[in-house]
Amino acid sequence: MGNLKDAGYTAPGFSVSLRIMFRLITAFALLLGLSGSLCSQVCNYTFRKRIAFDPTKVSGSNDLTDFPVLIQVTDTDLRQAPTGHVQSASGFDIMFTSDDGATVLDHDLDSYNAATGALTVWVKIPVLSTSINTYIYMYYGNSAIVADQSSTATWSNGYVGVWHFDNNLNNSTPTAGLNGTNNGSTNTATSKFVSARQFVRASNQYVDVTPYNAAYDIVGDITVSCWVRMTSLGNDQKFAGNQNNVTGGWKFGIFSDNKIEFEIRTSGNNPFLSRSAAGGAALAVNTWYYVVGQYSDVGNFIRTYRNANLDRNYATTATMGTSNGTLKFGREPFQVNGAQLDGILDEMRISNVIRSADWIATEYENQNAPSTFYSIHPEPRVWDGSDNNQWTDPDNWSGNVVPASGEDVIIPNVGTDPVLNTSPDIGAMWIQTGGLFNNGANTRTISVAYDILNCGTYTGNNGHLRLN
Repeated sequence: MGNLKDAGYTAPGFSVSLRIMFRLITAFALLLGLSGSLCSQVCNYTFRKRIAFDPTKVSGSNDLTDFPVLIQVTDTDLRQAPTGHVQSASGFDIMFTSDDGATVLDHDLDSYNAATGALTVWVKIPVLSTSINTYIYMYYGNSAIVADQSSTATWSNGYVGVWHFDNNLNNSTPTAGLNGTNNGSTNTATSKFVSARQFVRASNQYVDVTPYNAAYDIVGDITVSCWVRMTSLGNDQKFAGNQNNVTGGWKFGIFSDNKIEFEIRTSGNNPFLSRSAAGGAALAVNTWYYVVGQYSDVGNFIRTYRNANLDRNYATTATMGTSNGTLKFGREPFQVNGAQLDGILDEMRISNVIRSADWIATEYENQNAPSTFYSIHPEPRVWDGSDNNQWTDPDNWSGNVVPASGEDVIIPNVGTDPVLNTSPDIGAMWIQTGGLFNNGANTRTISVAYDILNCGTYTGNNGHLRLN
């Protein structure tokens, strides 16, 4: 693997937080070369981009852990080769790492268009910061990847059911046996994300998740969320539920007053509903809303949220009973022709935990306007050494442009390796397999703002490395 020879380090007046210190230690480890397992995953790729998540879009003062973020972008670089740099027609060679450039993150590939480079993917972020930018990398361009790298582990941290409704009724979580069976509902391009599920009330359309599964028969803490777009109002209509009308269960929907409600029933089939509390805002037709329903046995409440705002908070000590009914989408769970939905559902989720108000607000911020939640940096400037070994010669770089201050660079395996004849200030550097970076023999200093990913060889000589 790659190696480091006599790399110097200078940083006068330098002080770091524990998080930054960890990143510096990681950077030095990467300079010494990646381990075999990490190399096999990232070093065989050709391109990457850095993604920065804006901390001002993350609600609250506490960082969020294992948060699945939505990345939705159309990027010509992500088109399938030769017009772009992705190799797989299905986008399977797109993957993500943490800010060290090497630790692979779980992701769930939702949709990819090889012709346009349109990508919709959910990536689990270990720590999403509320105070500083959170960085990850998106890698692509690996012809050896022929299988989907999506992982159900993307949906850990309390998720028991996630249905994207993208022309299928499949559950994306590790919980097995939660795929839906269709009863008349249709796929529609009128969606919040890629596509969604449309229900026509007059036709009694619904989805049945069969057979019964105790995973969604939750009697403690539960959070149910989805995006909904109503076609008509003025009737009792259900989004989801598992009540059997005998011994318990839950259901989530919109009542005839056009306000969302969450209901539980006890083992004696006694109903307790969020609409027992004052307040709530009416929904309008043909408008997307992010709606959330919750029940907590420990917290003694039933709550609903509308577009991240607390809609109703009903205090109750009632205990939800166990139901043996199957989960239904789009109708009363225990009545075939009852409370049918006239509208569209997208991104249905069930969790066996109470999501905090900050979690819900951040989900809404991310999903309602993905492009404002993060920024995607351009592809790094690539060294080609086509003229000589001098860093400052523009003919040696892609686009015939010397890397600007703060720009990321890639050093691939080419015939002529770069030698510093200046002291550049760059963003991140990736030395690819077989590539060699020479830090110069004349005490040159290269300043790196982010990280150095070393799949090749870093030669320090008498030069200096400054990690800013």
